[in-house]
Amino acid sequence: MREIRYRTIADHLRDRVSSCRLAPGALLPSEAELSRAYGASRVTVRKALELLRGEGLVDARQGFG
Repeated sequence: MREIRYRTIADHLRDRVSSCRLAPGALLPSEAELSRAYGASRVTVRKALELLRGEGLVDARQGFG
């Protein structure tokens, strides 16, 4: 289930980025906030973000939110 869940979260975030609902350089909510919003563990959210980082859609910068 976790495999499917992280892909669903990644798809939703990818859609937000590609539809310009998130401007380039905009900060995503924190892992904790995304975890609450999607009802998923932080591990699952982290895996979704790793997938998007691998695609070059998001950039992780520690301490920036």
